[in-house]
Amino acid sequence: MDLKPLQMDAYEIKPFVQLGNAEVPKLLPILQKRLPYSVFAYNAVLMYPRFLDRMSFYTLHGEIDETTWIVSVVVAEDFGLDYTISASQERLSRDEAIQILSDCPLFKWHEPHFISQLEEWLTSIIFEVSVNKKGNVAEFHPCKIFWMDVEDAEKIEILSPEDDPSLRIQRLDVDKGVTFMTSTWKFAKPGTAMVMARNISRNESGAVYIDGEPVCAAMTMPFGMVSALYTLPNHRQKGYANLAMKFVFKELAKNGIIPASGVDMRNAGSFAFHQKLGCKMTQGIVHYVICHQDEF
Repeated sequence: MDLKPLQMDAYEIKPFVQLGNAEVPKLLPILQKRLPYSVFAYNAVLMYPRFLDRMSFYTLHGEIDETTWIVSVVVAEDFGLDYTISASQERLSRDEAIQILSDCPLFKWHEPHFISQLEEWLTSIIFEVSVNKKGNVAEFHPCKIFWMDVEDAEKIEILSPEDDPSLRIQRLDVDKGVTFMTSTWKFAKPGTAMVMARNISRNESGAVYIDGEPVCAAMTMPFGMVSALYTLPNHRQKGYANLAMKFVFKELAKNGIIPASGVDMRNAGSFAFHQKLGCKMTQGIVHYVICHQDEF
């Protein structure tokens, strides 16, 4: 796969048009009105300056208004193209949306790709295009978005155990962080180490180190989702996950980024954990989509 920055001629990707660097921040007021379901697109705009080499933004017909469709794309070595979509139901009919998404070369349906959390109405459109029209074997994962207001995250108090001088709460360092994440993240695959190294070096993370080694950690994806939280089995039930998440939440809030996670609907333990942290939860279900392009 070509891992160069995603740059396509405007004519080639019509009716979507790529935005210039100065235009991308203009999307924030629109996405702010669509919160909380637009949180990952909102965060992606804020994190865009960190990923100019592999992130691009597009809007339908180049429009920037309250009904526009907004798409961000990140080139990744493991899951292919990572898409984030924020859209207005009023802008297109279902049939129009299906036709546009089916025909537009911006969407590489026949290559491996990942789509971050979609609202239910948009999920059904993506399913129709990807599965029924393009014949993909794709995974649709139902989840809820948990998030914390920036103002609340800034006030988080992080109290580490005073009786353990070997414990430190900090950002992940790249070398040990990549080793820890790739060995513990259930979605790791070839190419993930390169993605993890980039994310850890450029984004906020939170980790508990014991004697200089990470035993619990979480990191942030380019579209602003806190992910891959994991605690080594022999260090569980000690509150380390709480410490790591509070740390990364507070670090994100310092930069105006909304702390947010997507939690699988079946993961009751993670639901309770995020609620205990003080997170809010969306009422509606969202889906993230993984297409590996595997064949039967």
